[in-house]
Amino acid sequence: MAAGPDLAPDVIVLQASSETPAMEPATEQHGALSITLADVVAALAAFAPVVVLGSALESPWGNQTLPARLAALVAAGAADFVPAGEMHCSDAAACVERRLYSARRLAQELADSEALPIARQPLPLR
Repeated sequence: MAAGPDLAPDVIVLQASSETPAMEPATEQHGALSITLADVVAALAAFAPVVVLGSALESPWGNQTLPARLAALVAAGAADFVPAGEMHCSDAAACVERRLYSARRLAQELADSEALPIARQPLPLR
């Protein structure tokens, strides 16, 4: 069976809003487990890198911080986090552009490696 076209995205942009699952630890509410933003990002990152546009949490020390699971996804390279707002549009565009460039470069490297003939030489006898 011939392989069909690749339908996986090169990058996913997710805008976190008040309707987006919470950026706090999962809790049980009325018998159902709430889903966190990190859970959503982790699921999407299985398909493509994710650029998250959202608001960080306010820490007790007055600085902005991400929940540990979301910060781990960012540190692992599976996602980028850009603060939402007009001031950061160029940052978000740069993240998307970098991810698209990386995906296209990888696709080109794979195509180039498939085009190279593999030298089949007999293994030396010992």
